[in-house]
Amino acid sequence: MFIGSFVLASCVRDVPQGSELELEDAQFIGHTIDIFDNAETQNSVFLSAEGGVAAKGIKKAGYQYFSALRRLDSGFIATSSEELIMVDGVTGEVDTIAMPDGDKGSLTKVAVADREPQNTTVVYEFNETGDNPVGNYDSILVTVHDGVAKDSGRRIRPVDAMTACEDRSVHWIERDIEITGERREFGPAIYMYWAADADEPAEIPIDGQELDYAAISGGTLGCNGETGYYVRGDFDEKRGESFATSTEITFDGEKVDVGETIELGYVPERRLARFDDVDTKTKRYSVFDEDGNFSTVDLKTGEWIFDRVSVVPPLWGYSMTFDENMAYMVNSAPEGEKEVFEVLAISLDDPTCTHSTRIAAYQGHENPPRGWIATDSMVPINVFPPVPESSCG
Repeated sequence: MFIGSFVLASCVRDVPQGSELELEDAQFIGHTIDIFDNAETQNSVFLSAEGGVAAKGIKKAGYQYFSALRRLDSGFIATSSEELIMVDGVTGEVDTIAMPDGDKGSLTKVAVADREPQNTTVVYEFNETGDNPVGNYDSILVTVHDGVAKDSGRRIRPVDAMTACEDRSVHWIERDIEITGERREFGPAIYMYWAADADEPAEIPIDGQELDYAAISGGTLGCNGETGYYVRGDFDEKRGESFATSTEITFDGEKVDVGETIELGYVPERRLARFDDVDTKTKRYSVFDEDGNFSTVDLKTGEWIFDRVSVVPPLWGYSMTFDENMAYMVNSAPEGEKEVFEVLAISLDDPTCTHSTRIAAYQGHENPPRGWIATDSMVPINVFPPVPESSCG
């Protein structure tokens, strides 16, 4: 453990139509890495105090590129290559769970099962590409519930629409892939179901149907017999957009039914990985693009709730964390403030409703984690203040 100083300050940004999300008194928990892999800092979980007084690092962790932090039970869970880090949401006490079957590769995806006001299950996909004899694809899923972590075994097929459910099961879709030079050919889709009490996932063929390869990450499968939505899109490099469709998929525990396909139109390309998210309750997909615009589409109807709403001028934000009905974007340090980063809170119910605050990153610490102040890096810092009461609208 190492101790440093944070100052929680606020700075209201000029934005349209009254935007006063109260962050000044929020408590922050975050997870970051040092992109220079400084042995003095490595990965860190930090916890701020309420009202802008000092904060402290509460856990040093093994290196994990593209780490993530999510709510779980009454606290939070963060990743490293060697272990999973559990933080009590009330006391700040830290516990760890060893990563099943040893160290993992870079984190690719994460999904949680929502049960208000906490999540019950989290599932991660770690990239293990390197020695896959079938093609250049290899990953491992790890699911966590009730303080237990399980390893799915290697997945040598692409994992799409990964979904965690309240009954602690995990669902996703795979397909065979054959790579010849630069050419990829995908076989029929296979529904994967991993029950909470099962050691290994089960495979359920999707009879007589071939779903096109999912090129964007906006899909979510249904839980408890509900309809899910498998989203695919063809990315157009010239337009910087994907033309997407949403296909209904229902799994009743024995077989999979494929229903209607809904046209979504052109979907803006996300700013960076994890700058988009799908709400498993409302089945809405939200994406923040390179131009500082926010869009939300209803996967059930194809209706655009928000179509490229201008949120802020283009920013070099290097992480976005979705939490309930909010999104929190961490931006690089304001010019001239080397050890400060900015957190911008965005309401998913009204993306013009925003508020920003600044956090000082270990000012005065002799070995500050340089990854916190990188201005042109994809390294994420994930922050979770409590969902503030919005005074917008």
